Amino acid sequence: MVAEVTRPEPVMVEALAFAKAHTRRPAKVTLPGPMTIVDSVLDEYYRGDEKSLAMRFAALLNREARDLAAAGADVIQFDEPCFNIYLDKVRAWGIEALEVALEGLCCTTAVYICCSYGIPRVLAWKKRNTEWGQYALTLPLLAEARDKNVLLGVIDVGTEEVESPDLVAERISKALAYVAAERHFPCTDCELVPRSRPSARRKLKALVEGARLVRGQLEAAKR
Repeated sequence: MVAEVTRPEPVMVEALAFAKAHTRRPAKVTLPGPMTIVDSVLDEYYRGDEKSLAMRFAALLNREARDLAAAGADVIQFDEPCFNIYLDKVRAWGIEALEVALEGLCCTTAVYICCSYGIPRVLAWKKRNTEWGQYALTLPLLAEARDKNVLLGVIDVGTEEVESPDLVAERISKALAYVAAERHFPCTDCELVPRSRPSARRKLKALVEGARLVRGQLEAAKR
């Protein structure tokens, strides 16, 4: 059936309730962003008007996000990997659509942009790619949109090789020239799903130890 995009009922609220019933820790729900959804569907109703379709999805995502916040979500994250691909669209309507999706939320919100999983197909593309200046456009646009903390990927999920804590600390320290320490939260550069369990655990340990090194350096500098 070809028709207007609708949301008859909440999608993730039941799953959130299940998660909260099994943990005392904060619960984060991740939703796809409007631009990324538009890039993933075939449009036979809005006739190629990507902005109109994105705004429709953004409004529906906002309703879903509001229901999730009311149900106790501590963090709601929108994934927009397409922000690193369609830079003209990001500037033209991507940020606007994202703002619609985020409007009025009372919980912590996050926007996630990356260059995708560390799977063979993506790794092959990364080896061929020679242009990595996307963040120079997308990050300033996001910075203009709202005040925020920055989660910076300092762990490479595309390899089984485990970073040393010193290397992680070096990567974190470089970012401190641009982001205040109190707003900087080191993390992996995408999900660790493709990695083996032993490698993933060791990478997370290196992340913690590297962050601890930098924290110690910052505290020593204050004395």
